[in-house]
Amino acid sequence: LSASVNKNGYSVIGRTETGYKGLLTVYNSKGEEIYKWHSGGGYIACVDISNDNFVALSQILTDSKHINSRILHINYKNNKEKECKILDDTFVTHINIFDNNNFICVSDTCAYTFNSKGKEKKQINYGSRELLYYNTNYENNIVFLFKGNVNNTVLEAYTLAGRLKGSHSV
Repeated sequence: LSASVNKNGYSVIGRTETGYKGLLTVYNSKGEEIYKWHSGGGYIACVDISNDNFVALSQILTDSKHINSRILHINYKNNKEKECKILDDTFVTHINIFDNNNFICVSDTCAYTFNSKGKEKKQINYGSRELLYYNTNYENNIVFLFKGNVNNTVLEAYTLAGRLKGSHSV
């Protein structure tokens, strides 16, 4: 379903698992399994692994009328799991952990930033705009491309603190 490798060669894989809604497995740089976590509460949508012992992941929770996302922060060294946020009527499709262990989650309606402990820092709301593309490779230059309302495209750049750095319409 989703996978990531950090600069130390550790990897995380989120996949399906019979009897569960998903399985998250962490491997060391030699490819040896060092942590396993079964997801019973939601389907794994995306994962990322930090350089310092934790995984951030998004789960999809469904009921008969809604799709919600649950953001989790797991320290696999001490087996501590923290629920960061549940997002109603939102589908988180991307998580990126930065070198300082802050991370961002990108959804269909908003982006959410978190500190290294999994505490929410900021929400970047798209309003009624349609997200076309994003780039979260750089913590102080997070870029979103939105469909404009006059047959145009709007590019916006933000910091992880949610400060709009600039906007350009094409």
